Amino acid sequence: MPAPIIPTPDGQYHRGPAWAKRLGPVSIMVGLLNVPCCAPIGCIQNRFFNPDLAGTELPFPGWYLPVVGVSMALALIATALLITAGAMLIACHPASRKLHVLYACLMVGLSAADALVVWVGLGATAVPADLHASLSIGAFIGLVWGTIYPVFLLCWFARRGVRREVTSWAEARRQGKRPA
Repeated sequence: MPAPIIPTPDGQYHRGPAWAKRLGPVSIMVGLLNVPCCAPIGCIQNRFFNPDLAGTELPFPGWYLPVVGVSMALALIATALLITAGAMLIACHPASRKLHVLYACLMVGLSAADALVVWVGLGATAVPADLHASLSIGAFIGLVWGTIYPVFLLCWFARRGVRREVTSWAEARRQGKRPA
């Protein structure tokens, strides 16, 4: 969908801000990069690459895998939300700001909860040292990866100028100011 024509204070119109045309594709790419991260990579990696664990039962508490499954489902939902928000931002849709903020809040909370789950799960069991190290490093990387872009989005969309710009998109849409 083409970007709406945005009114300027002098009565002229332009096709939307350059930042939206750059940030939208970045959101889509980050969302696409999140898709493979929505799997329990640490457990899978250790099963395949550690011969000592091949064919053994992983020593996690009973609650651990269901929590990881719910976390993966929420991460996939957040990823779909980010990809949708990025596409809407390219089109200068006013809902793109709300979707980006919703994604950011969901991912910051989810990343922190995932790191806590790994920390508690590892503390509750006797996990082999190499698996403990791998999962700890994975939890830290997941926490960093899961919070850098969302925190940036929260800061970006909290700016007064950006909020005003997005509000002007809603007004332009109400007036039917779109390119042919």
